[in-house]
Amino acid sequence: VRSGDRSQGHVQVLNSMRILEEYTFQICMNENIFPNEIGLVFALQILDKCLDAGAELADAFHTNPILPDDLLTRRAHQTECHSHLNSLLHLIENAWKACHIPSRRIEYWTGLVVVTEKNLDVWIASDLRRYRRLTK
Repeated sequence: VRSGDRSQGHVQVLNSMRILEEYTFQICMNENIFPNEIGLVFALQILDKCLDAGAELADAFHTNPILPDDLLTRRAHQTECHSHLNSLLHLIENAWKACHIPSRRIEYWTGLVVVTEKNLDVWIASDLRRYRRLTK
């Protein structure tokens, strides 16, 4: 999406997803956080889910709603991104319990996920207003 065509919702969700992906990669590669085989299993699942969410978000951004079907495709990618983010929260919670990750790290990490979800909601609402003509 050209920078001139991006709404504030676009920019916010892109930035928050980038920060989430960076932090997720950083924490999952830390052997002190995920020290053993069980930790490695959680880390890989968490990384996969985070990368899946990022890929869906990228697919949504690259879908330019010109026709009603394009808008439905974009909305489907946004919905899948939401689904992956919700699953990511669940995996982080399970890793926290199984790997005894410090609470302050979990609070920051889940906060990044929640901010990304909220920014995604803002973008979805913006799309609904912006492309209302395609839904009629």
